[in-house]
Amino acid sequence: MTRPMTSAQQRQQNNRRAGGQYDHRRHSEADDISLQLEAGDGGVETFVHRDDIEIEAFQQLHDANTTNIQRLMASEKRFWDTYNDNKRRNGRGSYRAFPADDAMYQAHLDRKAAFYQLSLTDVAHARHAEAHGVDRSKMPLTSYSHYQREAEQFEQWKARQNADSGEEYVHRPNPSMNDDYHFYKAKRMLSVFTGRHTQEVERRANDLMQQRSMDRHEAMQELWSTANIRKDKPLVFIDFETACRTKEDIGTVDTGQYSDIIEVGYEKVHPDGHVESDTFLLDADQSLKALAGTGAQHVHNITPEMIEGKPKFSDPKVQRQMMEVMDNSVMVAHKVNFEHTQLSYSLNGYAGKWRDTLDTKDIMTYFVKTPESAGNRMQDMVQLTGGSYGDDAHRAMADVQMMRRAFDTVVQGDRAAYMSGDHEHYRAVEQDNSQTDQ
Repeated sequence: MTRPMTSAQQRQQNNRRAGGQYDHRRHSEADDISLQLEAGDGGVETFVHRDDIEIEAFQQLHDANTTNIQRLMASEKRFWDTYNDNKRRNGRGSYRAFPADDAMYQAHLDRKAAFYQLSLTDVAHARHAEAHGVDRSKMPLTSYSHYQREAEQFEQWKARQNADSGEEYVHRPNPSMNDDYHFYKAKRMLSVFTGRHTQEVERRANDLMQQRSMDRHEAMQELWSTANIRKDKPLVFIDFETACRTKEDIGTVDTGQYSDIIEVGYEKVHPDGHVESDTFLLDADQSLKALAGTGAQHVHNITPEMIEGKPKFSDPKVQRQMMEVMDNSVMVAHKVNFEHTQLSYSLNGYAGKWRDTLDTKDIMTYFVKTPESAGNRMQDMVQLTGGSYGDDAHRAMADVQMMRRAFDTVVQGDRAAYMSGDHEHYRAVEQDNSQTDQ
């Protein structure tokens, strides 16, 4: 189990914006040198979990960390070389630099392994640098600054996407679809749900507004109340549990780039009602496990021992199975961008194709009235549809089954009642929340 950060680590994390940034385009290819470090029992892993080390051992650790920095720089450059090559061939860059072809995918796996190896030495280095007089702010790169750079680039991308959204972008219960941002989100959800083009959804909403003097919010609710679920593609209800460095450690949330999927659960519902399902555990990178175990173990309750010796998600058999599951299907998940992003980075060939995704959070946000004291978590959706959010929540298959039950309850039930809150489950949640607040 990883120890809490030292004061030196905390200061490094707090100051990572000021130092450690680098531009991969300005670095030449570094030699890919394998780390061979035998200082102390267990090699570099012992440094991560020891309170202090002698200067000679620290120098070995410092040299090893420098080698791993060079290795990550080199692998980062190789990844962006494959990205630029793909861009030249296709005339455009891949969305968010997801691995769009086999060369990008292999380069991404190399980059990911290099980051894990750097993380192992770098966390140990950060713990002991202050004691041995090393100013980490002058280092060209650290695992913290690299992670933060990736997070900042994602936030900048997201900010550009939402530049015109205004304050309505911030989640609050029961937003109005008269707002352009929320209309776009709901329109896209209805498009995927019905299989109709977004332009057709908008045309039907406009017709209702003109013919029945509705505003846009009312028109979208009317469309939802009578919308038939598509029958041309299977729906894949899916959930992942992942191992990665935690937010408490790294200061940001990993969006999939440096995660390992350690559990998969899915139910694939075909248009004729036939259901395929499976759930399985997967192993994670050894360096990642040595540093962070299985990540948020207190949430998913998956221990390193449970996954030891299992295939990894990159195993060819697992890759084939998941491509077959997702091919020509609609991905359904709560906050679906998490699962979509995980597959985009981890499933070779997935990112090269446009995939339909259906977010049950959007169904809840726009078409299930939520008490003011509740949120848009899956737990809220489960409880608002009469389900029980049990102790096995956050295991992949348990989450899939709860999500699918809540989805079916809304879709097959009285949609008008769910939109108005005029049902017993709404009143029960509202009462429970009011008692909790007292």
